[in-house]
This record gives sequence, C-alpha cells and structure tokens, in this order.
Amino acid sequence: MYKNTGSLWKSLFMSLMFLSLGGIQVDAFVGINWGRMAKQRFVPSMVVDLLLQNGITELRIFQPSLNVLDAFADTNIGYGDMEIVIGQIGWPTDGYEGASEENAERFHRGFLKYLGRKEGTPLRPNKDINVFLLSLTDENMVNTDIGNYQRHWGIYKLDGEPKYKIDFTMHDLNTKPTVAKGTVKMPNRWCVFDGKTEYNETLLMKDFDSACMDSDCSTFGSGATCDHLVFAEKVSYAYNMRYQMNNQDQEYCELLGAELTANNPSTPDCEFPVEILTAEVVDGGSPDTKKY
Repeated sequence: MYKNTGSLWKSLFMSLMFLSLGGIQVDAFVGINWGRMAKQRFVPSMVVDLLLQNGITELRIFQPSLNVLDAFADTNIGYGDMEIVIGQIGWPTDGYEGASEENAERFHRGFLKYLGRKEGTPLRPNKDINVFLLSLTDENMVNTDIGNYQRHWGIYKLDGEPKYKIDFTMHDLNTKPTVAKGTVKMPNRWCVFDGKTEYNETLLMKDFDSACMDSDCSTFGSGATCDHLVFAEKVSYAYNMRYQMNNQDQEYCELLGAELTANNPSTPDCEFPVEILTAEVVDGGSPDTKKY
C-alpha cells in the first residue's frame, strides 16, 4: 500500500507535470510557452481563444491545473485532435513520507502497464499516451523549495545503479534496467563525526549547517530515510556528503570532530553513500584521478 501519499500525489500532478500540446505537424512550426507564474493571468478559455485567433497550434505549459486541462479537453473549441505529451511524470524515492523505492516501483509498474494497453483516456480512447519519465538520475543540487524529494526523482542512483525494477518496453517485465557503464567509483572511505561531546555546540552546529549547505542533506526530511538519525549521526552524514560530493578531497573533511574511516557508517535505513568521481574530473584527465 502507498503510505501518506495524498499531498505528494497532489504535488506530483499540480507542480511537476509538464505538458506539450500540439496538433500533428509535418512541416516546421512555431509554438509558444505559456508561463503562469503571475498574480494577474489569463483564464484558460481566454488562452484557447487567443491561440485560435493567431493560428498557434503548438503550446507548452508548466504547472497545469485541472481547469487548464478542462479548457483544452473541450472538443468544441477546435482542438479535438490535439496531441498531448506528458513532459514530466514519476515518483520520488526519498525526502518525504511516501517517497520510497518500493512506491516508485509500484507506481511505474502500474502506470507503464496501463500505457502498454493503449486504452487512451475517456475523451481520447484507444490512443497512445506519450510520456517523459522523471528522471534518469537523482539531482543532488536541485532547489528544494517545494520539498526535499525534488532531489530524488531518479530511476538510477548517482553511482549508476538502478534503484528498482522498471520495464521501459511497457510489457510488465519484472526486471531492473541495466547498470550504467564507465562510472569511476571512489574507494570505500567516509568522513564522519567522531561523536565526542567536548566540542563547542555553537561551532559544531555551524560546521554541520555548512556541510549541509555545501552538499545534500535532503534525506533528513520528515519521513525520509535518514530522518531517524540522532544528531551525532546526522553530523556524520552531512560531513560525509560534503566529502563525497567533492571527490573525497581530504580538505573537505577538515571540520570540527571529523575523521576518515574505512568502516561503513550506514544504518539499515540510511545509506551513507560513496559517490563516483564527477564527470569534470574523469573527462578532464585531472591528476586527482590518478590517486583512485
């Protein structure tokens, strides 16, 4: 069963779907983007009329709402044959209650199985539904203003390992996608907090906040995989993320109470990752690569 997914699903639909709408074209065309982030904005029916008046048949919308979709579903306005492409849809795996690999696998299995049956929608039966899944990999530098789960849409982890089973052929095959080739994983070592209680709390909190700001602590969100950690463990996690995201450069482990270890500090629910070398280091042939 999905757990606590109501508000997450609402956010998925209202904030993260991106629609590309346009009539079938053979020749080149000019379309238009409709941005809706304004206090004063046209109602959807006005936009439809405006497009018709100007002969515009291609439109992209970010953050569509139900009344927007209703306006374009009205076959009386001359857009009955409009092609609809879902530009972003998926399920996050961390950073929020209900965001998990288990739920992401279940969502994609049901969704892709439905697409494979080619049933279409009630207003467009027996038609293909074209979609772009969100996303190939996690993005640990994405803005988290909407929620920490924004960094965890990836079907793949950042080390190139698939997170869960998904069948891109829409045949409901029970298999994981292939592992990414060519990644350079760094050695199994971690930067952690030594756990001593003698440090100045203000200075320790400063380094903890700084480490999170410089890296990715989105797994601390309510209901996320590392939310249960005690403070000392969260400091270790933040220190390690800063260290890993900077190619295990020892300079980035020079924090209050920090030390390097070869013992994996992960817990059953919270993984302290060892990352891969960044593309800039690998592709640039940096001398730093040689030490790995």
